Amino acid sequence: MKNIKVFFAALLCAGLFASAASAASEAEVKSKLSKSIVESMKGRGMDVNVKIDVLKKMDAPAGYYFLKLTFYDKKKPDAVAGEQYIFSDGDFVAQDFLRASDMGSIAKDLSFELSEREVDITGLTPIIGRPGAKNVIVEVTDFQCPFCIKTNEYLHNKLKGRGDVVVYIMHFPLRNMHPKAEILAKIFEAGVLMGKNFGNELYDSVNHNMSDVQLIDKYAAKSGDAKKFKQLVASKEVADKVLAAEARAKSMEVRSTPTLFINGKTISGFDIPLMDKAISEFK
Repeated sequence: MKNIKVFFAALLCAGLFASAASAASEAEVKSKLSKSIVESMKGRGMDVNVKIDVLKKMDAPAGYYFLKLTFYDKKKPDAVAGEQYIFSDGDFVAQDFLRASDMGSIAKDLSFELSEREVDITGLTPIIGRPGAKNVIVEVTDFQCPFCIKTNEYLHNKLKGRGDVVVYIMHFPLRNMHPKAEILAKIFEAGVLMGKNFGNELYDSVNHNMSDVQLIDKYAAKSGDAKKFKQLVASKEVADKVLAAEARAKSMEVRSTPTLFINGKTISGFDIPLMDKAISEFK
């Protein structure tokens, strides 16, 4: 089911839905879309069910609803095969509308505003601030990801000197693309166990061309006890902590890095306007 987004892009370009004669009700929109999408996908060899959640009835564009589509493979009915946010009046479908005033994405703004959820921080390691702060950011990250590096730098500069926020790391190493991501995550966790926070340093691209042994030696020398540090990096305790964070990210349907949960609201990718908006809404 990796072709859900590709299919949907083609679907929109193909103009699957006919022109609307009048504004449709919420129930009519869901019924039309469900039938049309399932039949169209079946014709392309994808046998799925689709769940449609109405997130918001739009005042403008009039007659449209902001919807979340969740796809389930009929062979694995309990597993989510893909998700898509769209606008539809039941007959036309759009992936986004842009405000003429600033060319801002309405879909992105709505996804952020409507995404609030409980985020379990149990077992996660702070990279900034102290547990108990009023505002909580969970940074789903890969230390070798270029956009994670940018997000980390922006966030840490933006939050400098604030005592009302804590930022937790949720590891999500993209091993196929970033071969140093996992060892960097282990170095971070081992350092924290020894009272050292190497977080910002680990994002430095100079680390990406070093061997694992060189990386461990580099930070072992800064740890205060090289032997203990190396034991921790190689330990089951640290490995389990990285894997547990990764499993939690997957359970929350995270599929890419960086992903931020700022007081429960979701931001995907390096998105300065949304980060600023979320921080401006701090308690």
